[in-house]
Amino acid sequence: TAKGNVVLTQGENTLKADSATYFVSSGWVSLEGNVEVHWEGYDAWAEKGELDLKEKIGWLENGLLFARDTHVYVRASRFDKIGDDTYLFRQARITACDGDTPAWSVTAGRGSVTLEGYAETYNTSFDILGVPVLFSPWAVVPVKTERTSGLLFPTFGTDSRLGAYYQQPIYMVFDEEQDATLYLDDYLDRGPMAGFEYRSATDAASKGLWRLDLMYDRVTASNLDE
Repeated sequence: TAKGNVVLTQGENTLKADSATYFVSSGWVSLEGNVEVHWEGYDAWAEKGELDLKEKIGWLENGLLFARDTHVYVRASRFDKIGDDTYLFRQARITACDGDTPAWSVTAGRGSVTLEGYAETYNTSFDILGVPVLFSPWAVVPVKTERTSGLLFPTFGTDSRLGAYYQQPIYMVFDEEQDATLYLDDYLDRGPMAGFEYRSATDAASKGLWRLDLMYDRVTASNLDE
């Protein structure tokens, strides 16, 4: 047991705390007060926690986790590390933005995250500058550096010309230089519409964008204003 600016090192990994107790037989270490963890690609700060230095699992309470490779922050009331890069969390906010008020963030009551993979969240809200703009009881959020194909957040609302509408974009990655978005929209007063947007960027000076929208319109307009 050690107290007062305790520092434990294991190779390039470092643990810091106001007090620490190391159990030699099991390899567990208990940390209390101003806990810092700098361990194999991630950094964490917490009030207290326990870690298994042999199996590399454990838990932290009231802390912040930062993954260096993906530049992802997860602030939560509790983390449980259950695998090499997998964590369970409670009352969390996930973002890739710096600062106390990130440009975007995802808050969740509970869930799990795999670094360089996905976060599965429950009771989720998508926030812009700290303001909730979309809620979902369940969501899967990518937390990886590589672009990944998948569903984007849908949008819905009402329009004076189109009526109530729902828009579902699908993002597709072809390679490092090409991607596209497929739009599947439905407008209550006008009908369904499909759209396709293709983007390419072979270098900084060569970029292209092509878009096509097709709609089966239930309304025949008698002039351009309609």
